[in-house]
Amino acid sequence: MRKIVLVSALFLAFVKISHAQAGRLDPSFASNGIVKTDFGFIRDNDYATAGRQVLSRPDGKLYVLIEASGQSYIAKRFANGSPDVSYGNNGFSSPVNIKEAVAAVQPDGKIVVAGNDQGNSFAVARYNVDGTPDNTFNAAGKQTTDFGSGYNIANAIAVQSDGKILVTGYAYIGSSSDFALARYNKDGSPDNSFSADGKQTTDFGSEMNFANSVAIQNDGKIVLVGQTYANGVSDFAVARYNSDGTPDNTFGDQGKQTTDFNASEDIAKSVAIQSDGKIVVAGYVWKCNDETCSNPEFALARYNTDGTADKTFDADGKQVTGFSSGYYTTSLAIQTDGKLVLAGYAFQSDNVDFALARFNADGGLDDTFDGDGRQLTDFGGDDFANSVAIESDGQIVAAGWDYGAHFNLARYNTDGKLDVTFSRGGKLIDRLRLSQGSTYFTSTAIQPDGKIVAGGYTWNGTDYDFALSRYNTDGILDKSFSGDGRQTTDFNSVDEYAYSVAIQKDGKIVLAGSAGSYFALSRYNTDGSPDQSFGREGKKITNFGIDHFASANSVSIQSDGKIVLAGYSYGPLQHSEDFALARYNTDGSADESFSDDGKLTADLGYNDFANAMVIQKDGKIVLAGFSSISLRGESTSFFAIMRYNADGSADNSFSEDGKQFTMFNQFSNVQSLAIQNDGKIVAAGFSSSSNDKGEDFAFARYNTDGSLDNTFGE
Repeated sequence: MRKIVLVSALFLAFVKISHAQAGRLDPSFASNGIVKTDFGFIRDNDYATAGRQVLSRPDGKLYVLIEASGQSYIAKRFANGSPDVSYGNNGFSSPVNIKEAVAAVQPDGKIVVAGNDQGNSFAVARYNVDGTPDNTFNAAGKQTTDFGSGYNIANAIAVQSDGKILVTGYAYIGSSSDFALARYNKDGSPDNSFSADGKQTTDFGSEMNFANSVAIQNDGKIVLVGQTYANGVSDFAVARYNSDGTPDNTFGDQGKQTTDFNASEDIAKSVAIQSDGKIVVAGYVWKCNDETCSNPEFALARYNTDGTADKTFDADGKQVTGFSSGYYTTSLAIQTDGKLVLAGYAFQSDNVDFALARFNADGGLDDTFDGDGRQLTDFGGDDFANSVAIESDGQIVAAGWDYGAHFNLARYNTDGKLDVTFSRGGKLIDRLRLSQGSTYFTSTAIQPDGKIVAGGYTWNGTDYDFALSRYNTDGILDKSFSGDGRQTTDFNSVDEYAYSVAIQKDGKIVLAGSAGSYFALSRYNTDGSPDQSFGREGKKITNFGIDHFASANSVSIQSDGKIVLAGYSYGPLQHSEDFALARYNTDGSADESFSDDGKLTADLGYNDFANAMVIQKDGKIVLAGFSSISLRGESTSFFAIMRYNADGSADNSFSEDGKQFTMFNQFSNVQSLAIQNDGKIVAAGFSSSSNDKGEDFAFARYNTDGSLDNTFGE
């Protein structure tokens, strides 16, 4: 987790070390100890925004469910993609404290949102037609549901014709997970006529069962789809319930059906009911052996009303089709003519794109859709479609997000071509904006002459750039630095965020962070100008893989002048985030004496994020942050430290394998590191548990061999 100081209204405070009274602001520094710096753009604040779902309305308007900073919003758009500013706050609803949300529109136009609250329970809320929270819903405006003491994750929502609300996902019951389904009355209260208590769970006879989508038949029966795991292999899983919540024993085997595509991973993501009552399930399959995995392919299955495979659909009731380099299905919609539209994303040679495919009713690819039944849409980066909807005129709308933290929409004509009347050439890129400041300082360093350097990022009117300021010892901007004390750097990616600053022995300043999906590094001369001898025009980016996101959270300068960046890397084909390191020569080129190509990643066995780094006198590199894992449905994290030799190899003299973990409470995170004169390592951060009201400072000290120093603390 990044350590960020939010600068509201362009505000930055420094506490100067002096002989003033301890803990009080130094009145001799700037204005009573506080300095404010304006980089020239006062704007609405941008939030990292993901488009999770698109809802099409008969009048041609669109509702887009988006998530930003762990909260959910609804954005309303006109048919041409422009915002409906009469809705909510300039086209955006008020937020609800629900993450990983899904949404459905009621017959009266109100929108119901379901997902997970911070305590990992099912959470449901409702919006009025004007985008304001509906406080008549469960009195408090939100309803939560637990299925037991474990983890509960809501993945899908549907509204019945009588206004009752269905939410499905999965719940951990002991050490295993089951399909989970809850039904609520129109006022948000649990519907106790449904399975006696408003809740139902289904076990497919294996340890892990996950429901991802729900559909309601015309007769009121309820269909859930997802996957069931046994012996490390998953299959499509379908369950059907009567309207009272009991299993429908006329469907499959006691209300359940599974489908094996003969792959290692068969993941069902979406379900739809045809007009003839047949059930269509879409997802993806992925074949793996002990060493490698094939590219994922999208998969379809169709079932008769009794749950048997529909042999009129591609001969065996199943269809598997791939793009050239791998495809993940996320959503399914059925056209009025019975054709099936799938949406998701596909990996290309250098990026990830929205991917759509259309099938005829018999399961064959529809060649009238963009020539071969498939369509790829590139928004300029790595783009992921989460949802698809069919408009009343037959046009197709897909919603998703990109690594630049925008929500994206694309609209297609019935022939699969982009609808150029929609936004800009058929594509819309936007993000949530709320009124706040626009400059964020994340790191500071003190020069030998006492001047203060602050690094971070700022809004340039279009996106974020690296930002750097230098202050005299009295807190006044140093006008000898870039003319006005301020400098910005644009890497020409969607957004750039700087998280760490360091000063070289020669006085040059190094700023590190991320640019788009890459490590980013810039160097400046002592006068604030870009150092043209470094990289390209003073800038350097490092790619950890075409399908990876990487962010540098810490920078250090070695005694020989080489520059080391630390952070984390993640790719959709990885199972978790990994520590990431890169080392550069003094001219910004990759140091190929370090791990052969100047960069490395380390999987500590969990989800691993490096936040801090120090370099020992012997040249060894120490990284620290946190590793997180879900144990029995409970998320937990702990201090994670790793030490490398100067050549980038793991230092096995440190805790035997180069890594060390320390747990305090349920959540622990290293934010800073220091080396004592005797070589002992001190890690500082915070610790908390799910029952705590706040976080505590947490410190640990380690001996030079990586063992905990039992003479320190408790």
